[in-house]
Amino acid sequence: VGSEMCIRDRLYGVATAFRDLTKEKEIDRKKTEVVSMVSHELRSPLTSIAGFSELLLDENLTREKARDYANIILKESRRLNDLINKYLDISRIESGKSEVHRTLLNIEDVIRSVIDMNSFIAESKGIDVEIRIPENISNVFADRQMIGEVILNLFSNAVKYSPSNTRITIVVEDNDKEQIIKVMDQGYGIPEKALNRIFDKFYRVTENENVQEEEGSGLGLALVKEIINKHNGRIWAESQLNRGSTFFITLPKTNTEDFDKASVCLL
Repeated sequence: VGSEMCIRDRLYGVATAFRDLTKEKEIDRKKTEVVSMVSHELRSPLTSIAGFSELLLDENLTREKARDYANIILKESRRLNDLINKYLDISRIESGKSEVHRTLLNIEDVIRSVIDMNSFIAESKGIDVEIRIPENISNVFADRQMIGEVILNLFSNAVKYSPSNTRITIVVEDNDKEQIIKVMDQGYGIPEKALNRIFDKFYRVTENENVQEEEGSGLGLALVKEIINKHNGRIWAESQLNRGSTFFITLPKTNTEDFDKASVCLL
Protein backbone atom coordinates (compact mmCIF):
# COMPACT_ATOMS: atom_id res chain seq x y z
CA VAL A 1 0.00 0.00 0.00
CA GLY A 2 1.58 3.28 -1.03
CA SER A 3 0.79 6.95 -0.43
CA GLU A 4 2.36 10.19 -1.69
CA MET A 5 3.19 13.14 0.55
CA CYS A 6 2.25 16.38 -1.21
CA ILE A 7 2.29 19.95 0.08
CA ARG A 8 1.13 22.74 -2.29
CA ASP A 9 1.44 20.51 -5.34
CA ARG A 10 5.05 19.60 -4.55
CA LEU A 11 6.06 15.97 -4.08
CA TYR A 12 8.30 15.40 -1.05
CA GLY A 13 8.39 11.60 -0.94
CA VAL A 14 6.55 8.32 -1.11
CA ALA A 15 5.72 6.11 1.90
CA THR A 16 5.16 2.42 1.28
CA ALA A 17 3.89 -0.20 3.76
CA PHE A 18 4.17 -3.93 3.19
CA ARG A 19 2.14 -6.62 4.95
CA ASP A 20 2.72 -10.34 4.65
CA LEU A 21 -0.63 -11.95 3.81
CA THR A 22 0.73 -15.51 3.77
CA LYS A 23 -0.66 -16.40 7.19
CA GLU A 24 -4.09 -14.89 6.45
CA LYS A 25 -4.29 -16.73 3.13
CA GLU A 26 -3.34 -20.02 4.81
CA ILE A 27 -6.04 -19.50 7.46
CA ASP A 28 -8.62 -18.76 4.76
CA ARG A 29 -7.55 -21.86 2.85
CA LYS A 30 -7.91 -24.05 5.93
CA LYS A 31 -11.33 -22.56 6.73
CA THR A 32 -12.52 -23.30 3.21
CA GLU A 33 -11.14 -26.83 3.43
CA VAL A 34 -12.82 -27.50 6.78
CA VAL A 35 -16.17 -26.12 5.59
CA SER A 36 -15.95 -28.34 2.51
CA MET A 37 -15.17 -31.43 4.59
CA VAL A 38 -17.90 -30.69 7.13
CA SER A 39 -20.42 -30.25 4.34
CA HIS A 40 -19.38 -33.55 2.78
CA GLU A 41 -19.53 -35.46 6.06
CA LEU A 42 -22.94 -34.03 6.94
CA ARG A 43 -24.40 -34.66 3.50
CA SER A 44 -23.93 -38.44 3.60
CA PRO A 45 -26.01 -39.27 6.72
CA LEU A 46 -28.58 -36.59 5.90
CA THR A 47 -29.07 -38.07 2.43
CA SER A 48 -29.61 -41.53 3.94
CA ILE A 49 -32.05 -40.23 6.55
CA ALA A 50 -34.07 -38.30 3.97
CA GLY A 51 -34.07 -41.18 1.46
CA PHE A 52 -35.17 -43.90 3.85
CA SER A 53 -37.72 -41.61 5.51
CA GLU A 54 -39.31 -41.13 2.10
CA LEU A 55 -39.38 -44.88 1.55
CA LEU A 56 -41.24 -45.33 4.84
CA LEU A 57 -44.15 -43.36 3.36
CA ASP A 58 -44.83 -46.13 0.84
CA GLU A 59 -48.27 -47.57 1.68
CA ASN A 60 -47.28 -50.98 0.31
CA LEU A 61 -44.19 -51.27 2.51
CA THR A 62 -43.95 -54.48 4.52
CA ARG A 63 -43.44 -54.38 8.27
CA GLU A 64 -40.06 -56.11 7.91
CA LYS A 65 -38.82 -53.57 5.37
CA ALA A 66 -40.11 -50.71 7.50
CA ARG A 67 -38.13 -52.02 10.45
CA ASP A 68 -34.97 -52.26 8.33
CA TYR A 69 -35.38 -48.69 7.07
CA ALA A 70 -36.07 -47.40 10.59
CA ASN A 71 -32.87 -49.07 11.86
CA ILE A 72 -30.87 -47.40 9.08
CA ILE A 73 -32.35 -44.01 9.93
CA LEU A 74 -31.52 -44.54 13.62
CA LYS A 75 -27.97 -45.59 12.78
CA GLU A 76 -27.38 -42.59 10.51
CA SER A 77 -28.92 -40.24 13.08
CA ARG A 78 -26.51 -41.48 15.73
CA ARG A 79 -23.63 -41.13 13.29
CA LEU A 80 -24.68 -37.54 12.55
CA ASN A 81 -25.03 -36.74 16.24
CA ASP A 82 -21.58 -38.19 16.97
CA LEU A 83 -20.01 -36.14 14.19
CA ILE A 84 -21.60 -32.88 15.34
CA ASN A 85 -20.76 -33.42 19.00
CA LYS A 86 -17.11 -34.25 18.31
CA TYR A 87 -16.71 -31.31 15.95
CA LEU A 88 -18.22 -28.94 18.51
CA ASP A 89 -15.96 -30.37 21.25
CA ILE A 90 -12.88 -29.78 19.07
CA SER A 91 -14.01 -26.25 18.21
CA ARG A 92 -14.58 -25.38 21.87
CA ILE A 93 -11.14 -26.63 22.87
CA GLU A 94 -9.42 -24.84 19.96
CA SER A 95 -11.16 -21.56 20.78
CA GLY A 96 -10.36 -21.84 24.48
CA LYS A 97 -14.05 -21.96 25.44
CA SER A 98 -13.86 -25.46 26.89
CA GLU A 99 -12.93 -25.41 30.57
CA VAL A 100 -10.45 -27.96 31.85
CA HIS A 101 -11.31 -29.06 35.39
CA ARG A 102 -8.05 -30.55 36.62
CA THR A 103 -7.95 -32.75 39.68
CA LEU A 104 -5.39 -35.13 41.14
CA LEU A 105 -6.07 -38.23 39.08
CA ASN A 106 -5.16 -41.89 39.33
CA ILE A 107 -5.07 -43.00 35.71
CA GLU A 108 -5.74 -46.64 36.62
CA ASP A 109 -9.15 -45.69 38.02
CA VAL A 110 -10.02 -43.88 34.79
CA ILE A 111 -8.86 -46.70 32.51
CA ARG A 112 -10.59 -49.50 34.41
CA SER A 113 -13.81 -47.47 34.67
CA VAL A 114 -13.87 -46.79 30.91
CA ILE A 115 -13.07 -50.40 29.99
CA ASP A 116 -15.60 -51.86 32.45
CA MET A 117 -18.40 -49.70 31.08
CA ASN A 118 -17.51 -50.44 27.45
CA SER A 119 -16.25 -54.02 27.63
CA PHE A 120 -19.20 -55.17 25.51
CA ILE A 121 -17.56 -53.47 22.49
CA ALA A 122 -14.63 -55.88 22.66
CA GLU A 123 -16.72 -58.86 23.75
CA SER A 124 -18.89 -58.56 20.63
CA LYS A 125 -15.80 -59.37 18.54
CA GLY A 126 -14.24 -61.88 20.93
CA ILE A 127 -11.35 -59.50 21.64
CA ASP A 128 -9.44 -59.94 24.91
CA VAL A 129 -8.45 -56.81 26.83
CA GLU A 130 -5.37 -56.81 29.05
CA ILE A 131 -4.52 -53.94 31.38
CA ARG A 132 -0.96 -53.72 32.74
CA ILE A 133 -0.46 -51.04 35.37
CA PRO A 134 2.21 -51.25 38.09
CA GLU A 135 1.42 -50.65 41.74
CA ASN A 136 1.98 -47.16 43.16
CA ILE A 137 1.61 -45.49 39.77
CA SER A 138 2.07 -41.71 39.95
CA ASN A 139 -0.89 -39.34 39.89
CA VAL A 140 -1.48 -36.80 37.15
CA PHE A 141 -3.18 -33.42 37.34
CA ALA A 142 -5.87 -33.71 34.67
CA ASP A 143 -9.54 -33.44 33.73
CA ARG A 144 -11.09 -36.83 34.49
CA GLN A 145 -13.88 -36.56 31.92
CA MET A 146 -11.53 -35.44 29.12
CA ILE A 147 -8.96 -38.15 29.81
CA GLY A 148 -11.78 -40.68 29.96
CA GLU A 149 -12.86 -39.49 26.50
CA VAL A 150 -9.29 -40.03 25.26
CA ILE A 151 -9.13 -43.60 26.60
CA LEU A 152 -12.58 -44.43 25.21
CA ASN A 153 -11.70 -43.14 21.72
CA LEU A 154 -8.43 -45.07 21.57
CA PHE A 155 -10.02 -48.23 22.98
CA SER A 156 -13.02 -48.16 20.63
CA ASN A 157 -10.74 -47.48 17.65
CA ALA A 158 -8.53 -50.42 18.61
CA VAL A 159 -11.61 -52.67 18.67
CA LYS A 160 -13.07 -51.25 15.46
CA TYR A 161 -9.90 -51.71 13.44
CA SER A 162 -8.95 -55.15 14.74
CA PRO A 163 -10.05 -58.58 13.52
CA SER A 164 -12.14 -60.76 15.81
CA ASN A 165 -10.45 -62.94 18.44
CA THR A 166 -7.38 -60.74 18.85
CA ARG A 167 -6.01 -58.84 21.87
CA ILE A 168 -5.84 -55.24 23.02
CA THR A 169 -3.29 -54.33 25.68
CA ILE A 170 -3.27 -51.09 27.70
CA VAL A 171 -0.02 -50.32 29.50
CA VAL A 172 0.83 -47.48 31.88
CA GLU A 173 4.44 -46.59 32.71
CA ASP A 174 6.23 -43.82 34.60
CA ASN A 175 9.49 -42.09 33.79
CA ASP A 176 11.12 -39.14 35.55
CA LYS A 177 8.83 -36.46 34.14
CA GLU A 178 5.93 -38.14 32.37
CA GLN A 179 3.35 -40.84 32.63
CA ILE A 180 3.09 -42.90 29.45
CA ILE A 181 -0.08 -44.68 28.36
CA LYS A 182 0.09 -47.21 25.52
CA VAL A 183 -2.91 -48.69 23.72
CA MET A 184 -1.74 -51.65 21.62
CA ASP A 185 -3.79 -53.75 19.24
CA GLN A 186 -3.28 -56.59 16.74
CA GLY A 187 -5.32 -54.88 14.07
CA TYR A 188 -5.06 -53.98 10.41
CA GLY A 189 -2.35 -51.38 10.97
CA ILE A 190 -1.71 -47.93 9.49
CA PRO A 191 0.47 -47.20 6.43
CA GLU A 192 3.63 -45.27 7.30
CA LYS A 193 2.70 -42.38 4.99
CA ALA A 194 -0.58 -41.92 6.90
CA LEU A 195 0.89 -41.75 10.42
CA ASN A 196 1.49 -38.00 10.18
CA ARG A 197 -2.11 -37.34 9.12
CA ILE A 198 -4.23 -39.59 11.34
CA PHE A 199 -4.78 -36.77 13.85
CA ASP A 200 -6.10 -34.37 11.18
CA LYS A 201 -9.81 -33.57 11.17
CA PHE A 202 -11.86 -35.89 8.96
CA TYR A 203 -8.82 -37.89 7.83
CA ARG A 204 -9.45 -41.63 7.58
CA VAL A 205 -7.11 -44.42 6.49
CA THR A 206 -8.74 -46.22 3.55
CA GLU A 207 -5.97 -48.34 2.02
CA ASN A 208 -7.14 -51.53 3.73
CA GLU A 209 -10.42 -53.09 2.52
CA ASN A 210 -11.37 -54.04 6.09
CA VAL A 211 -10.93 -50.44 7.20
CA GLN A 212 -13.05 -49.13 4.32
CA GLU A 213 -16.01 -51.12 5.63
CA GLU A 214 -15.86 -49.39 9.02
CA GLU A 215 -17.80 -46.16 9.45
CA GLY A 216 -16.47 -43.19 11.36
CA SER A 217 -16.43 -39.40 11.50
CA GLY A 218 -12.68 -38.99 11.19
CA LEU A 219 -12.82 -36.68 14.22
CA GLY A 220 -12.08 -39.02 17.14
CA LEU A 221 -8.29 -38.82 16.94
CA ALA A 222 -8.41 -35.08 16.23
CA LEU A 223 -10.38 -34.63 19.46
CA VAL A 224 -7.94 -36.85 21.36
CA LYS A 225 -5.01 -34.76 20.15
CA GLU A 226 -6.67 -31.49 21.19
CA ILE A 227 -7.36 -32.84 24.68
CA ILE A 228 -3.80 -34.10 25.14
CA ASN A 229 -2.36 -30.81 23.88
CA LYS A 230 -4.58 -29.00 26.37
CA HIS A 231 -2.95 -31.07 29.12
CA ASN A 232 0.58 -30.25 27.88
CA GLY A 233 1.07 -33.87 26.87
CA ARG A 234 2.10 -35.63 23.67
CA ILE A 235 0.48 -38.21 21.42
CA TRP A 236 1.78 -40.27 18.51
CA ALA A 237 1.37 -43.69 16.93
CA GLU A 238 3.56 -46.50 15.63
CA SER A 239 2.19 -49.15 13.32
CA GLN A 240 2.87 -51.86 10.76
CA LEU A 241 0.36 -53.05 8.21
CA ASN A 242 -1.45 -56.20 9.33
CA ARG A 243 0.62 -56.29 12.52
CA GLY A 244 -1.25 -53.81 14.67
CA SER A 245 -0.82 -50.31 16.03
CA THR A 246 0.35 -48.72 19.26
CA PHE A 247 -0.87 -45.30 20.34
CA PHE A 248 1.28 -43.46 22.87
CA ILE A 249 0.07 -40.73 25.24
CA THR A 250 2.21 -38.82 27.71
CA LEU A 251 0.94 -36.67 30.56
CA PRO A 252 3.13 -34.59 32.88
CA LYS A 253 3.55 -36.19 36.28
CA THR A 254 2.28 -34.26 39.28
CA ASN A 255 3.24 -34.77 42.90
CA THR A 256 1.09 -33.85 45.88
CA GLU A 257 3.00 -30.62 46.53
CA ASP A 258 2.33 -29.39 42.98
CA PHE A 259 -1.35 -30.24 43.38
CA ASP A 260 -1.59 -28.30 46.66
CA LYS A 261 -0.04 -25.23 45.02
CA ALA A 262 -2.37 -25.48 42.05
CA SER A 263 -5.39 -25.83 44.35
CA VAL A 264 -4.43 -22.65 46.22
CA CYS A 265 -4.15 -20.77 42.90
CA LEU A 266 -7.63 -21.91 41.86
CA LEU A 267 -9.27 -20.63 45.08
